[in-house]
Amino acid sequence: MTKQKLLRQIYLSICISVLLGISIIPIAYAQQKTQPLAATQPAGKIIELKYATIRGPTDLNAERWEIPLSNEIEKQTGGRVKVTHYWSEALGKGRDQFNMVKNGLADMSDFPGAYTPGKFLLSEVGNLPFAAKDINNIQKAMNQMLEKGLFKSAWGEVEVLAWNMTPFYQILFRKDKPLTFEDLAGKKVRTPGGYMTEFLKAIKAVPVNIAPAEAYQAWEKGLVEGWMHPAGAFRNYKLYELSNRCMLKTNAMIMANAAVIFNKEKMASLDPEIQKIIHKVVKDYQEVYDQAGIYQDELSFKIMAEKGVEVYNLTDPEWEKMKKASIEVWRKYISDVNATGGDGKAIVNEYINILKGLGEKPYYTP
Repeated sequence: MTKQKLLRQIYLSICISVLLGISIIPIAYAQQKTQPLAATQPAGKIIELKYATIRGPTDLNAERWEIPLSNEIEKQTGGRVKVTHYWSEALGKGRDQFNMVKNGLADMSDFPGAYTPGKFLLSEVGNLPFAAKDINNIQKAMNQMLEKGLFKSAWGEVEVLAWNMTPFYQILFRKDKPLTFEDLAGKKVRTPGGYMTEFLKAIKAVPVNIAPAEAYQAWEKGLVEGWMHPAGAFRNYKLYELSNRCMLKTNAMIMANAAVIFNKEKMASLDPEIQKIIHKVVKDYQEVYDQAGIYQDELSFKIMAEKGVEVYNLTDPEWEKMKKASIEVWRKYISDVNATGGDGKAIVNEYINILKGLGEKPYYTP
């Protein structure tokens, strides 16, 4: 090989090396710059979950439970899931939200069974009076009964992720202070419906159906003498602004027949890991929902104390009369279940036995 040819080959090798270096450096630099971003960005298309709700974004339960729950789902899925809230019935009326989720118009919602009277009869067992002193035990009993498939005939059309428990319902009186069981007879009391109506009938009060939206006007005009609701509602509806005498702390019943529900087809379409996260987060946030209700009650108790509204209890003998009267509500429930072809006694016994296993002493046993 001549010296001139050798020099040409060396020169050609140097040029090729330089060109390769020029092309490789930007690629390596680009990889270095994009690697951290790729690690923090979700892979693929973001999944949107449409959440239908009756609440507004400033509702206390929205602020303390619904929004944090959604944020936690988004966080734990690494941004792969985004929850979009349709506030204040923007996607459809509250009474229609079960069917909206069932049919896929909404992906999820939290739905009270009371919106569809009769459909969710079996899970109304959680609303019956003097079953437990600890609301958490009612929630645990409802979870166990759900897992056993006892509520599948109605709730099985959607996926139930968790039960939502209200605080105990109390009775706010406008002018009177009933001190005996007999004093309750004939009192017109606002009812939330369902077996709370049956409870008011059993204690000889007169149940009156009034929508929450009409609470202030009805109370102002004296259309009822008492108002049955968790204490937090007395603050929400600003009933404390009007004439109030006292609040009877019954601690008899809660609204347990309400659940966070999810569209079955949508859930099945999700990655198994995402499904697992959604189930766990919603279940974990049951307690957050419970605490939000307790917090609202505490705020209401504080305001009532400032306004001079007395919170009181009946004497033990009078409580015993009320509890005995409440047995009729349990019997009515059993009869109603039997009338649909079910076994009301078996449902009640299952519920009571679970509660007893949790340390409760339900007042009634069939």
